[in-house]
Amino acid sequence: MGQKHKQEYRHQEALSCFKQVLDELKSTPNNENDIDRIRYDVNLNICDIYVRQREWVKANEFSQMGLQLANTSQKKVNKARCLDRQGNIKRLQADLNGALDDYKKSLEIKLKWLESNSLHIAHSYNQIGIVYESQGKFVAALSAYEKSLKIYSSSLGDNHSDTATLYNNIGSIYKKQGKYNKALSMYDKSLKIRISAVGENHPHVATTYNNLASVYKNQGKLDEALLLYDKSLNIQLSMLGDHHPDIATIYNNIGSVYCCQGNYGKALCMYDNSLRIRSMVLGNCHSDVAQSYNNIGVVYCNQNKFGEALSMLDQALKIRLSIFGDNHPEVATSYNNVGLIYHKQGRKGTKVFKKFFRKNEANINISPRPNAISDDGLDDTSQENQDIDSIRTNRESDRNSTAVSDVIAYDNDDMNGNEIESSQCKKMPSLLVSGECCCADRSCEGYEEYKSR
Repeated sequence: MGQKHKQEYRHQEALSCFKQVLDELKSTPNNENDIDRIRYDVNLNICDIYVRQREWVKANEFSQMGLQLANTSQKKVNKARCLDRQGNIKRLQADLNGALDDYKKSLEIKLKWLESNSLHIAHSYNQIGIVYESQGKFVAALSAYEKSLKIYSSSLGDNHSDTATLYNNIGSIYKKQGKYNKALSMYDKSLKIRISAVGENHPHVATTYNNLASVYKNQGKLDEALLLYDKSLNIQLSMLGDHHPDIATIYNNIGSVYCCQGNYGKALCMYDNSLRIRSMVLGNCHSDVAQSYNNIGVVYCNQNKFGEALSMLDQALKIRLSIFGDNHPEVATSYNNVGLIYHKQGRKGTKVFKKFFRKNEANINISPRPNAISDDGLDDTSQENQDIDSIRTNRESDRNSTAVSDVIAYDNDDMNGNEIESSQCKKMPSLLVSGECCCADRSCEGYEEYKSR
């Protein structure tokens, strides 16, 4: 019964069932067959639910209990499943290097003890792809996704929901590479399979609507994008409630469409909703929270409210520095945005830009992501803008392999991913970052999110 509740996203009912099982096992003699196996499975199921709810401490607690049982098990792959969970927790907290380390350790165990076409191995390739996508390593991500898809397709067929997850994730790579027709083709495949497999009212279907909308937005088809974002939001609200990071992501995405339309009042409302949920659920030191501050700052800038804009962009910069350090595209974007505000105010611009260049001269390939504030109206002959353009030009040759990504993460039981998309609005080229929804099967972010076997 707990598994059924979990699959249908009735999290409180699922937790109640699983914890009842653990209580009953306490009074069961230790020499009963399979008791430890049952306890292990239940702990991981509880971990998965807490991951979906973004309750990291509780998720880690049950993952560690599962790991203790795995270390005494004869089944070597059990440890790998715990490493998958630990990787998910780290990834969703923006510890990408830590997550990648856990996922690779898990894959190493699986390759040693399982057949090469095992679905567990396919799952590991998918999770590794999600991290590479989040790091902007698109070529590596695509390679990992294709390895995963090959196994899923041969084992489960082309019309299985797990295969749909891989089509979705590959679509997100094509989208980030600007290959929109290929992205739409992948997302359409994913959508058809998912509706057939789970029906219309499911978080995975909502994720695909969200991702299709992001492509339409990048193509400038804003009305179509808004319609699909609304579909995604309505499904997610009915399944996840008002206070879930995936809901925050969709508010953020809808805000980006309003911003492109010049409807700054509605955009600000959506971004405020997103920030409120993210701060409450993820805490104040998270990259998604920084994204929300950045986007609110962009709106204020377009309203010529430079003081308010600077306050928001400063917050984004501080969070990004604390998470990523100096040499990261999101940090470069924040320096660029703050510098442009100063420039618009006619003060201190040169110092801020010089600070940006000093921090990046050792690694000139670290350039602002395509979400910096538009410099419309600035003197194109200024040295600062020439240097920024030079950095961007130098970076383009590496963009296919190192751009920043938004993925849909697929874990063995639950996937959660996160997508970050750049605005392609005519009025505000390279303006904002907008989170992409990962589905609870992957992440929703990016992305499918989280799933466990």
